[in-house]
Amino acid sequence: MMLHGFWNPGWVYASNFIPFWPVLFVFILFLAVYGFLSILKDKKARWLGVSLAVVSIVGFIFAVGASLDSTKPAFEWLFNNLIFVRGFRDSQKFVALLCLSYAYLGGLGVGALIAEFRRREKGLLRAGASVFIILALLVPLFYSFPIFSSWGQLKATDYPTEWYEVNDYLNQDDDDFNVLFLPWHLYMDYSWLPNANKRLANPAQEFFDKPVISGDNLEIAGKYSGSTNPISKYVEFLLSNASNVNNLGELLAPLNVKYVLLVHEVDYASYDFLYQQEDLAIELEKPGITLLKNEHSTARAYGVSSVVYIDSLEEYLELSTKQDVMEHLYVMGGGIGNDSRVQMEELAVTEKNPTKYQITGSSQAYTVFTVPQNVSTQYWEYNGAKPPLQNLGIMPAFSSSPDGGEIVYTRFYRVYLPGYIISAVALGLMVYLYLRRSKGKRF
Repeated sequence: MMLHGFWNPGWVYASNFIPFWPVLFVFILFLAVYGFLSILKDKKARWLGVSLAVVSIVGFIFAVGASLDSTKPAFEWLFNNLIFVRGFRDSQKFVALLCLSYAYLGGLGVGALIAEFRRREKGLLRAGASVFIILALLVPLFYSFPIFSSWGQLKATDYPTEWYEVNDYLNQDDDDFNVLFLPWHLYMDYSWLPNANKRLANPAQEFFDKPVISGDNLEIAGKYSGSTNPISKYVEFLLSNASNVNNLGELLAPLNVKYVLLVHEVDYASYDFLYQQEDLAIELEKPGITLLKNEHSTARAYGVSSVVYIDSLEEYLELSTKQDVMEHLYVMGGGIGNDSRVQMEELAVTEKNPTKYQITGSSQAYTVFTVPQNVSTQYWEYNGAKPPLQNLGIMPAFSSSPDGGEIVYTRFYRVYLPGYIISAVALGLMVYLYLRRSKGKRF
């Protein structure tokens, strides 16, 4: 209720400096309660006060979440059964509802008290209104003063120079490829951050111009990863077995990974296996960052004729020691394959936009298309046809066309784009109605 108690410790609050800070909260709470009582007197507006009071209670209960035995069962049920509750991830975000109620009702309380002061005939009470206004403005500022410049806890900074140098180097390569960013963590401490808390969500996909595959694993207590991305799962499998393989470059080739980028942070020393791979070579080495190049052939789209059915990725690892994985289409599950041992055919790809690609024709039986990590591996179609197979259960594999054609992410055009259009039309309609009403016209 006091807007303290964020689950991530180590941050500085006003309570670290002001021993009587609960008194300030009592004053804020008093104003909110007084504002609630004052609006109840207005029959037309009392619904607003009641609504905000209910919102504050709901916000409080949700913010407590699973931290108390009395609220834990209900919160966990809601979390597991209501998608919008799960979207909040942690319950602390519901404190925003308390902030809204305190701010609005507290403002009403200030207005009601000032009106009461000014109705008094005695000069002292009327003069007290000015003092009260100043007090009402200062108390929230004192109560939350660390928000100003974050009290030195957060500072503006730039990425290391070496990051820019690596990005420029990658941009000199005109091929269409993905970059694997390591260490594999979603949240990681970066030594170059000037903040007290150096933990940061992985910024690689936002910083580098080339498509980046990076860690999206939460690594919270009892749960290493909550990712449902099949590309991420495949990378995690490879990393967990990397000490037992010497062809990691080949195994990354189906993801179109041409470069592996290792920043020297946290547990980067545990990635020494990268230097032991026969098909990974150091391309660029700078202070705090190393770029390795995959010497195995990669491609955004390629044609193959051989189909190999496998029961597990462990079986796939074993097969990779005997055959080039880029020459085969690996299908998870039972079936009868045809090991034709024909060299894979790299296909030219032209990106029309992030959801539509033009590719050349292939003489091979199947065309495999490698998708970036931040795009779904489903809902892709080639010349209007859905992929009959998936390479490694990850990448769409289509029946080839000798004349080539378009590979399209259809969900964008069938779901997202119509949603954007409806939203734009609705927004335009609301603006129109607002402007029309503001001119005094009735409708």
